[in-house]
Amino acid sequence: ACFRDKVFTTIEDFNHTECDEYERKLDYVHKFEKLSLNLESLKDTYDNIIAALEQKNENRYILLSSILLYLAQFQAFLFHWEKLLKNTHGSDSIPVNKFKRSTSEEYDGHFAYRFLYELRNYMHHCGYPEIKYHSVADHDDTITYRLIINAQELIEDLSLKKRIREEIRSMTKIDLLPLIKENNDSLNRINNIAINAHFDIQTLQSYIREILPLERYKKSQEDVLTFVNYTLVNGRFEGLESLSIRFNF
Repeated sequence: ACFRDKVFTTIEDFNHTECDEYERKLDYVHKFEKLSLNLESLKDTYDNIIAALEQKNENRYILLSSILLYLAQFQAFLFHWEKLLKNTHGSDSIPVNKFKRSTSEEYDGHFAYRFLYELRNYMHHCGYPEIKYHSVADHDDTITYRLIINAQELIEDLSLKKRIREEIRSMTKIDLLPLIKENNDSLNRINNIAINAHFDIQTLQSYIREILPLERYKKSQEDVLTFVNYTLVNGRFEGLESLSIRFNF
């Protein structure tokens, strides 16, 4: 029901059993939405890094803070997923093993993921390497930003994992921006595998269809309903299309 302009309008009557069932389904959908949005926070931080670069020297502190935040979110994203899957399904369960296999495949198969993973550990325990940034304009004045780490500084520090030091030995400079962008793709693949392992996607789809006509709440002086927009392919979660959809009533 809703109350507006001194008029109380009954939309639909629920008995206690129906209310309990509705709350159970809504809780299931909200858990999915919350977990899906964890990945979006990393993408938002990447956007903040770009925004800080566009401000140039005025936001040097904000730039470094955004880089550190991204690396911390990267680690937290993996930790929270693994902990949730272990607590829900068991330490040696199929969902946990699928998740671990996906993170191992990304680490072994993608330098960007591997380097940023070890860079986060290095910066957390050993200190901050020098990071410089600049911009380059091409022939049509399109600006490309670069976020450069001196590779030699990392190569000489034995605190960094040996495998990474060997991989960057032939490099003089390492541009973080394309690595972060590529790493987002790795995290998206890991997230999709974890979502499919943790949730029954067919059940989730059914619940959302039932809830959409019913769930309404007040936000920004509008009656809106917000849910994550996602893609289902053959009953599997294939990633977010956008952050959310707004349904106006």
